[in-house]
Amino acid sequence: MKSLGISIFAALACLIPVHADFGPRSVALEAQKAVQAMGDEMRAGNYEVSIANMYPRWKKRLAARKGGMQRLDQQLTKAINDIKTSGIIIQSYIAHEPSVVYGVWPGKATVNGEETLVTKEWLALVPTNAVYRIALPNGGGVETVNAKGFQVAIRDKATLDWKFMDGGNITIADLRSIFPGLPEDIVLPAKGAK
Repeated sequence: MKSLGISIFAALACLIPVHADFGPRSVALEAQKAVQAMGDEMRAGNYEVSIANMYPRWKKRLAARKGGMQRLDQQLTKAINDIKTSGIIIQSYIAHEPSVVYGVWPGKATVNGEETLVTKEWLALVPTNAVYRIALPNGGGVETVNAKGFQVAIRDKATLDWKFMDGGNITIADLRSIFPGLPEDIVLPAKGAK
């Protein structure tokens, strides 16, 4: 009878969508460290690291919106060149510990001989603070901008290879379109500049 109960449970579980589970603090700290490493690279002038480490599904979505992958790559390369030639310098970049980590992206695994639905990736919303120094045109001096933002850090649970989505233009709807199992009460970290 116990076997029948487990089989019925397994059959019902296949009909229920996989919702995000919550990850351990150690994964939150990994995400923070990965975002900080990317920020340090950008602070050193290697802005290309943000493109090289963009979350692939998000990059495909952006490419579809921008008219194809080649066109998106051209626009991203131009944006980086504009930053480099405009005199914008990242003076500091601090990634903070995310308050929660979600298990996302449905998959299947065998547990105790039974196939079950699981999540395959970790997702963390990593708050950031950056200080930018911007050279004003025509010798107008230098302006300092303090910016709050966040990175969406994602990695396959089987690896330590983090990929990112910049939170500057991300909405909850964008996240849900890729990760439909995210909790209803998800809140994005604050963003803005002064």
